[in-house]
Order: sequence, then C-alpha cells, then structure tokens
Amino acid sequence: MAASPIIDVSGLSISFRGVKALQDVSFALNSGEIVGLIGPNGSGKTTALNCLSGFLKPDAGVIRFKGEDITGQSPAEVANRGLMRTFQVTKLARRMTLIENLLLAAQKADDESLFATIFGRGTFARRQPRLLERARELLETVKLSHLENDYAGVLSGGQQRLLSIALVLIRDPDVILLDEPAAGVHPDLVVEFIAMVNRIREERGKSFLIIEHNMHFISSVCDNVVVLDAGTNLASGPPNVIHNDPRVLEVYLGTPQDA
Repeated sequence: MAASPIIDVSGLSISFRGVKALQDVSFALNSGEIVGLIGPNGSGKTTALNCLSGFLKPDAGVIRFKGEDITGQSPAEVANRGLMRTFQVTKLARRMTLIENLLLAAQKADDESLFATIFGRGTFARRQPRLLERARELLETVKLSHLENDYAGVLSGGQQRLLSIALVLIRDPDVILLDEPAAGVHPDLVVEFIAMVNRIREERGKSFLIIEHNMHFISSVCDNVVVLDAGTNLASGPPNVIHNDPRVLEVYLGTPQDA
C-alpha cells in the first residue's frame, strides 16, 4: 500500500470581498518529494501557501499534514507541527550577525527570551555549544559560513534568501515551503539555490513545496509540478510534461523558447 502524502490539500477555496482567489484546489506532496506550484500572477499560488502555513483560513476545503487536519490552525501551530515557510520579503534581524540570527530563530522554538539568546543565560546557556555547532553547520549548508560574524543587513538579496532557508532549517521541519526563492537573484546564485535544495533533500530528507516563476529552477529540482490558473487547478505532472502542455503554454509559459 502506498504511503499517505505528507501534505494533502483537498477542495481548497477562499474568497476576498466576493472575488474567488481559490476554487476547489487540490494537490498533494509526498514525503521526500519536491513539488513546484506555478501559474501566472494572480493565479492563487501565494494564497494557497498562506492557507497551508496558517496565515489565511480557507472558506472551504481540508489541509492535512502527516494525516492530521490542520485547516485553519495558526502559523505557530503549523510551524510547531513541522511545516515552515520562507517569504518573498526576507525577515531578518538586520543589526544582528548571521550566527545571532540563527541562534535567535532556535530560541524562538523554545519560547525563551532574546536576552537569554544573546547573553547565554538559563537553559539556552546549557545548550549553547550544541546550538552554535548546529548553526555553523547550517551556514555551511547554505554556503554562508564565511560571513557568520557579519551583520545580516549587509547581505545581498540572494544571500538573505539563503540565510532565510537556514533560519527555517534550524527548527528542523519536515516540509519547507519556499515562496519565490529565485526572484531577483543573480543567475549564478540561482545555480547555488538549485544545488542547495537538492542537497537538503538528499542529505536531510526534507520535502519542499516551491512557488517559483523561474522554470529552469522548477525543472532542475521538482519531481512534480502543480499549475494553477485563476485560482483553479489547470494541470499537474512532471516538469517535462508540464513544459509541453498546451494549456500551460497558453496561460503561463508562452512559447517553449520563451519559457
């Protein structure tokens, strides 16, 4: 018998002031899988991600994570279950170093004070060597270890996105939702993103759901792709199939040479 999907979305619908942003959207993500969620602007991709991560409550439909209904749960509850996300606009403590940002993210999971994080008091102090080691390991994973003592505010946009993934990883989630990780990023750094996502899946067993317009990124990392159009399911399948689907070419990709 096939294992149940780690994420199973069924009949997801939500409207804003009478405008239907999502209409009966369904898709699934299996454990260890990387799925791309694509579509033209306004197709409902980010709305779907916001529903999954608890930032929006759908009007109808069910979201199951590891077999349990998480529909309408808060972002904190969803994150504590092991489903975490990045954002298009990276949220960092810009006047803290990269290593301090990671330690802050780690202590948030335990609801300890910022003072304890920075000055090493209480329970955090007893765990600090282990957390420091883990933070440095994650900076190495995202190829930012040489900048661990630099302020986050001096990072390029692409480097900030790399750090945001490390901030998620330090919470050790089962599934990571990436919201346009390659947007505005230099092509050379996109190549590093592709390698990093594949590496994290292979070495850490993480699953990914990725919103992205960069089709080279999607084709390089995704096992399957879900296409939305006007808030509804349009198509799904492996990247090579989606890339040649006439419906997708018409609404999103344009001609194959322009994709």
